[in-house]
Amino acid sequence: MLTHITTPRDGLPSLLDSARAISLAAEQIASGQGPIAVDTERAGDFRYDDRAYLVQLRRQGAGTFLVDPTVSEEANSALGEVLNSAAWVLHASHTDLPCLASLGWSPTVLYDTQIAGRLLGMGQPGLSPMLEEFFHISIDKDKGREDWSARPLSRSLLTYAALDVEFLLELHEVTLQQLRELHREEWYDQDCAAIRQSARPLPTPEWTTMKGIGTLRSPPSMAIARALWTERNHFALQRNRSPERILKRRDILHVAQQPSRALTELRDVRMPPALRKRSLPAVREALSLSDAHLPQPTPRNFGGIPDHKLWPTEFPRAFAAVEMLSEATETLAQDLSLTPQAIATMKQLRHAAWKLSQITPDDSADPIASYEDVFGHSLESRGARQWQIELLSSASLGRIIDRLA
Repeated sequence: MLTHITTPRDGLPSLLDSARAISLAAEQIASGQGPIAVDTERAGDFRYDDRAYLVQLRRQGAGTFLVDPTVSEEANSALGEVLNSAAWVLHASHTDLPCLASLGWSPTVLYDTQIAGRLLGMGQPGLSPMLEEFFHISIDKDKGREDWSARPLSRSLLTYAALDVEFLLELHEVTLQQLRELHREEWYDQDCAAIRQSARPLPTPEWTTMKGIGTLRSPPSMAIARALWTERNHFALQRNRSPERILKRRDILHVAQQPSRALTELRDVRMPPALRKRSLPAVREALSLSDAHLPQPTPRNFGGIPDHKLWPTEFPRAFAAVEMLSEATETLAQDLSLTPQAIATMKQLRHAAWKLSQITPDDSADPIASYEDVFGHSLESRGARQWQIELLSSASLGRIIDRLA
């Protein structure tokens, strides 16, 4: 039987939307003990980027704080001094860390309860399923895509935000204990450390990273896409609006796919009149570019290895290696009650298999050591943790060496 939680246990905290209120909160949080539970609410569906418009914090001995990070850089700096000297607990931290890093905030140690759930055999769990599993409680999780940049924020939104950190510290404690009982705490530490170390501030958008750009294979198509993306980006940035709401990505790609009809197709695309006024001449200019000034399609990137679809017939050694690695991963996952993806992704396995298939045993060297070194380095270069490398090496490398050596 689930208990539905609708109100924070200490009452609903006020939104801290002044420099003084945020500075006072920093002092209170500093007086607390232990890690700080952290969450963010963003408005990427409404605004130009995925910056935080609300930051929720909770610490033992201090309570819960709802911070508006847009009101004062000076207050953010004072709060950052506290946050940057503490461990954090987040859920699905990869979604929050970029906007927090953009504020200049980062933890000394990261704990991610979603990673804990994954290593406990729960797949890639959301916060709600974990609260139900461990505490038999439920909270609303239906407001994450609201416009969190709007002010004032309603009481229901503030309640939703506060409850997102209400039980994170307790969830961290109970999952960490279970990981210790399974002797997986070291796995957890490695996974969390890797996420923390790879966290970067929100990137500056580039037209070449637009999803689907790789489907355009001619320079004129690329030039049209670049022109439309650039005009859309400038328009959205000036107004702090979501680029996708102004001009949809699929419409940019559709117009760009047929350069000879681009101007005609563009007239049927929905966009603000002011943007249309700028886009038509931009596309005309793109169509008039000389060959020397046309952008070139990005070469298809298979990570430095041939397309794996060719392996069964053209690269049998690599195919044999990846089949054995995949089988070992599946077996390990079953034995450990994990998903295969928790142990290794297919991209990681293919990269390792290809590198192993390229080894030519040398009588003057230790062939086993060569395979071990290549295997470890190839997986590590694709983001595998040491615990994953050790598991896969023990489960599969001997058979692979017997087959390939």
